[in-house]
Order: sequence, then structure tokens, then C-alpha cells
Amino acid sequence: MFLISQNIDSYNLKLPENSVFRINLAWCNNLDELKSKLEKNKEMKFFIDLPIGRLKPPNNRYSLEEIVPIAKNFRIFIILQFLMLNLKMIYNHFWINYHQG
Repeated sequence: MFLISQNIDSYNLKLPENSVFRINLAWCNNLDELKSKLEKNKEMKFFIDLPIGRLKPPNNRYSLEEIVPIAKNFRIFIILQFLMLNLKMIYNHFWINYHQG
């Protein structure tokens, strides 16, 4: 499996069948742009990065309520950055507490 960045879309390349197209919603200026990327590559599987709480630019913001109706028409994995951040904080908490005795 290949995880391919949305940036490759600019090059009109034919991607291998086992590729997963990663779209970071922070870089989508609106939901029409997202729909366009999905339609253009509709035979692909998609990995959607939904950056919740992102502070650095670009910080376009979307909710799950906005994304799920669009996602129903495509093969999409949605990754929530806040979930990954929380898992890291939990890991760090237990790691520090374990090593402090």
C-alpha cells in the first residue's frame, strides 16, 4: 500500500491500484474543493486528515457533520488529529508516571 499526498494531484500521474490518497483538510479551502479532489480520483481509497484544533496556517476548519455526508460516497478513512494528540498525551502521562516510580 502507498499513502500518496494530495500534492501529487498536480502532476497528472497514474497511481498504482494499491494507493491511498491522503487529503489534509487544512489545505482544502472549501468543501467544493474536497469534493472535486474526491471526484477526480474516485477509484482511489482516501485517507482524510481532519485537523481539529490546528493553530498554524492554513487552518481551514470543518466538522464531522460536514464531512460525513460527503464521505458516504467514497471509500474514506477519517483521521482526527485531536484523537492522535490525546493518545500521545495519555502515553506521555503513563510513561512519565511509570518512570518516576
